[in-house]
Amino acid sequence: MEEPLSEQWMRIYTYVFTQSMKFKKVEVPEDLRRESLSDYDMRELNDLKTWIYQKRVQHRKEKAKAERQAGSQVEEEKDKELKTETVQPSFF
Repeated sequence: MEEPLSEQWMRIYTYVFTQSMKFKKVEVPEDLRRESLSDYDMRELNDLKTWIYQKRVQHRKEKAKAERQAGSQVEEEKDKELKTETVQPSFF
């Protein structure tokens, strides 16, 4: 990290931390606990979730495209291997 987190993102990350620890049923220390966010912070968190989701979808699409391209290259190589050429027999 090049610089420390802003106060806003610190609130957001402590809120997410608190929620994830509740999900795991682990007690969160009082100084790290954050039970709610302001509307603005919640919008920023939702924007972050949307951005993460879009990156995941983009990565899956790129991976599937690369697999399709690799699969077509393998098929082309198999076709080349199976392709037979008629050769005129040589006499002596």
